[in-house]
Amino acid sequence: MKVVKIDLKNIEQNENSRVIYKAAEVAELMHSMKQDGLLQPVGVAKTKNGKYEAVFGNRRIMAARKLGWADIDATILDLESANDRDITNLIENMKRQNTTVAEDGRIFQALLNRKLTTKEIAARLGVSETRIELGLEVFNDVPKEFQAKIVNRTGGHKPKHMISATSAHMILNIRKTYGLNRKQTRALMNYAAIDGSSTQHMSHIAPLLKDGFTVADAIKAVDKMARISLFVFIDENKIKKLEEKHKTSISQLLWQQLEKNEELGVRRVPSNAYRGRVSSHSIQRTLAGS
Repeated sequence: MKVVKIDLKNIEQNENSRVIYKAAEVAELMHSMKQDGLLQPVGVAKTKNGKYEAVFGNRRIMAARKLGWADIDATILDLESANDRDITNLIENMKRQNTTVAEDGRIFQALLNRKLTTKEIAARLGVSETRIELGLEVFNDVPKEFQAKIVNRTGGHKPKHMISATSAHMILNIRKTYGLNRKQTRALMNYAAIDGSSTQHMSHIAPLLKDGFTVADAIKAVDKMARISLFVFIDENKIKKLEEKHKTSISQLLWQQLEKNEELGVRRVPSNAYRGRVSSHSIQRTLAGS
């Protein structure tokens, strides 16, 4: 596609996936552009009024305006619909890995509102449906003050004071499972942003909050707990007879026996380890420490 110079006065900047622009980032970009010029053209699409609409490169356009530039190098994109514009914009930002989960979710929601299904969005963007569902969940359900802190982890490293998408997803599931209120949900979001916290810590904290612990007390209690995994092998015929006799699952029967032992002080924590009846039952729960 041909790159042309377009008068900045003729470029309209509408809301796109990058709804949050940090002043420091824009200032750094201005410094770079002043020294080295524009290294990559922005993308625009023609509008019905004869002007252009920014599709990607909004920060570069913003920096150029602040630098007092009259025009900017741009690639004119042939986009047939608002869906095409938003998808192109999102892909461009995803390539740079600088969108937050909530920013992705806002675009996903806009595309859903335009009658695209999650499968169609996933196919056009080349991402999983799980990522789309998480983005939608974060955008629609996470308190606004935390949305900008939730990021997709890259290279196994979570930026300081940010919340990984995995942790945010777990917090939302914990909220639903335990019926936590907004104050408790906010407390978990704050805890997730602390360096060193993990999804495992949060899964242990949740039932304590439900039992009436304050966040501070729950964190202290979790620090004194250890996770123990038990793999129990039982004959399938015996499992069937026990389940029929007691009208419950073998997993529940085993738990009832553990919970009867007050010396152990067992506390249950949600686990996805057990899925259906199999000959090997994995039990993963947290036991209270001394």
